[in-house]
Amino acid sequence: MQVVGGKLRVLAGSIVVLAICAAVADGAVAKIVIGQGIAGVNIGDTEAQVQHIVGRPTTTYKPARGVAGWQYTHGPLSEVEFDKGRVFYVLTGRTDQKTSKGIGVGSSVAAVRRAYPSARCTSGSTYVFCDIKTHSHGKIVTTRFSTDTATGPISSVLVVVRP
Repeated sequence: MQVVGGKLRVLAGSIVVLAICAAVADGAVAKIVIGQGIAGVNIGDTEAQVQHIVGRPTTTYKPARGVAGWQYTHGPLSEVEFDKGRVFYVLTGRTDQKTSKGIGVGSSVAAVRRAYPSARCTSGSTYVFCDIKTHSHGKIVTTRFSTDTATGPISSVLVVVRP
């Protein structure tokens, strides 16, 4: 290969910059935002917004009157639930979804406690969950990090709003 006027070097540099920008953009969408949402799907989003962000669900269900649930077997989310067409619950079990502090599925409960000292953790014989409560528009929003066993790593993360 021959470098003509430094053009090959500039092209290689441009490719590296584009790769970094793509990785940063992907990381900006693929994360858990405490008190807001997961993977770009936020509390209060519409069904159309969710479908635009993560696509069509694998299955749908109706757990209660006025509530719609969507389940995913692909992509960054496991479930999304809507009340009157707006997101009030979003769940992930994916290890690539992390908070800005690097906490997500696969993290230890100790890591959650270190990263979020305000988290209130509750233990049972077969589970641990750690809740971080925030307020948004007069409502309590809970971000919950849950385990499937009393000593295991985080297995799911959800963001849910309560009136």
